[in-house]
Amino acid sequence: MQPKGEMTGEFLLDGVRKPIAHLHAIGAKCELAASSPKPLLMIEWHGDWLDDEFSSSVMFLVYALAETSKGSETCPVVRCVEAERLSLVCDAACDVRPTDSVIWIDKFPSKALEYGGDAKLMMVFDIRCTLATYCKLPSDTDAESLAEARKSYPTIVPSVDGSMLWLSRLPEHDKRVASGYEVEYARWIPNDPFDALIGVFVLSRNMARMKEMVDRCKAECKCPTWR
Repeated sequence: MQPKGEMTGEFLLDGVRKPIAHLHAIGAKCELAASSPKPLLMIEWHGDWLDDEFSSSVMFLVYALAETSKGSETCPVVRCVEAERLSLVCDAACDVRPTDSVIWIDKFPSKALEYGGDAKLMMVFDIRCTLATYCKLPSDTDAESLAEARKSYPTIVPSVDGSMLWLSRLPEHDKRVASGYEVEYARWIPNDPFDALIGVFVLSRNMARMKEMVDRCKAECKCPTWR
């Protein structure tokens, strides 16, 4: 568990030393770009993003970072998007606006690494600070309770037999509403995204260009200060 106050780079690197060493052993490079307000690491890799050895090493890094930051009881989940969204993440700890929009996450980096293209971000979130995008209510729920639930879950889909209502944050035309895909991957952040964010990985083929982009985004983000 991190000490009280800001986490120092030294404390952070000590907690993730083993998975970083494993990344280096398979030919990847990993460097710390910031430790505050959240850990920001850069990973250079020239192989397939879906390579089993690479994705496993990233998974070990995710769990080591989560344990170092929040303790062993933390359950991290990950989300990959295009690297161009880094400025959004630096500003507000997630890439969606508004920040309580639906995000699609996975427990395993091997799945998340399918997304984001050839230069990408991986956000690591504490699932305990997120909520499912849906809830289920009996169809005879009173009008007042239903109206209150719809403030957070506006879309309603009745069950086939009419006995239950599926309420969702997804728009009603979205084919993923009330699907296994929504159950498995869709979440939202109801409160401060910085409480939910554990850390950010920038993944690229070129460390020098990655550093330029990261330095630019850090400099442009006035609040909070990434350092």
